[in-house]
Amino acid sequence: MSNTVQLRQPAAWKLPAQLLVPLLIAIFIEVVVLPRIAKTAGYKNLVEHLTIALMIASILGLTYEFFLSKKRDEVVHQLMDLHYSNFRTLVLDVAQSYAFASPEMILDLLRDIALQTNQIPTLYRISRDKQSEYTFATDTGYFDRLVAVRRRELCETLREWVQPASATNLKFLASDFVGKYRLGELAGELKKEVDIQRLRLNEITDLREKSWTLNYLWAYSRCESPMYQGLGRFLMR
Repeated sequence: MSNTVQLRQPAAWKLPAQLLVPLLIAIFIEVVVLPRIAKTAGYKNLVEHLTIALMIASILGLTYEFFLSKKRDEVVHQLMDLHYSNFRTLVLDVAQSYAFASPEMILDLLRDIALQTNQIPTLYRISRDKQSEYTFATDTGYFDRLVAVRRRELCETLREWVQPASATNLKFLASDFVGKYRLGELAGELKKEVDIQRLRLNEITDLREKSWTLNYLWAYSRCESPMYQGLGRFLMR
């Protein structure tokens, strides 16, 4: 898979079309509806003022969109040309600044980063295999603070990432979070998946599938007291 980031460009016609509709409605009211309202009607002045306001707002919106569209397209093209590593750095910088205001949005961005490459992401600085794994972030201070102040929201997102239908990269990254920060709230779900996979472990030929299975085992063992009981039993068998 190419390391060039692929971003979807916004549909350029959507916002102008949305602004054009109220303008057409205002014109229709002005040309068709208002002439049919009696001059003595008490609400006619109100309708006229609202119609004028709607026209002005639509025209200003269309003008604003026209002048900004070129600049927006330039920014989109710049993002599309970013190398994956630069894109990852850029988004993580944004995460540092805005995570605590909207953790759900930042976690969605982290999800997109993890899915941009075939390599498996890990939170640890030295990945086991430089060909198949990469260090997701060299500075995990942001994640430390996120776990400390938004643990519940983080666990809710990670719970989705560890589900059977989730992508391998998300499974591996989520279990890294669980193990590194001992998120016991998710340990039971990891153990359940490991118990299912262990019955067919010798039949698994996909190294990526075996990788996340073993990482699940390590992660939930980190949450045990004392740690690594489950992992120890597995290794002894």
